[in-house]
Amino acid sequence: MGLLSYGLQAQNCDCDHVLDNLSTTDVNIIHASSFDYAPGDVFCVRGGQMAGLRFLGFKGAPGEPLTFTNCEGAVVINETPHAGITFIESEYIHLTGTGDSHVQYGFHVAQSGAGQVGLNVTAFSTDIEIDHVEIENTGFAGIMAKTDPRCENPTTWRASGFVLRNLDIHHNYIHHTTGEGIYIGYSGGYKVESNVSCGGQKRFGHWLENVEVHHNLIENVGWDGIQLNLWRSNGKVHNN
Repeated sequence: MGLLSYGLQAQNCDCDHVLDNLSTTDVNIIHASSFDYAPGDVFCVRGGQMAGLRFLGFKGAPGEPLTFTNCEGAVVINETPHAGITFIESEYIHLTGTGDSHVQYGFHVAQSGAGQVGLNVTAFSTDIEIDHVEIENTGFAGIMAKTDPRCENPTTWRASGFVLRNLDIHHNYIHHTTGEGIYIGYSGGYKVESNVSCGGQKRFGHWLENVEVHHNLIENVGWDGIQLNLWRSNGKVHNN
């Protein structure tokens, strides 16, 4: 795994920040602390071939998400050991492949590692919009959004109060996955039974609120096209 270097030519892509000089061999670990940014800023990933993208700790604000988009062509990700794109401890994020009008899907996860997903929203990430991303040849699901309960980390248990809210997944093309096309929410237990037991106590995955999955093209997947679990209010799946 490698830390990327950041380009300084933000004006070339008409963005607040540009990510370039990205590794083609090691997953690119991108820390929010490496940037002086404000809510509403736009981050561009310059088009080209690269290894996976892992975003850590990026936080926008209500009504002022951080936008991550492509510029100067499509971002094509070939990742073999890991997930293609991952958001960790991030919130109020908009990932959109609409940064270049010449390409329909400005982010293209061409492959992910064995057992790995194409795009992962995890580790307490919430308030996320994802659109115009193509994902294929994944070791597991195309898009996954959830934080699994783990015995060693009580903050991951439902009782801790975390809720994944305001998830909007639309206008993506997902195909040739080993697992589900889109996998949202923990599927190991609802209210009484759970496959996670810590010290003899059943522990449950977090709830979801305000989830919408729409206008996605999903084909040739290994399991469910769309799986949505544990939403307790305002869950919508339509026009896929």
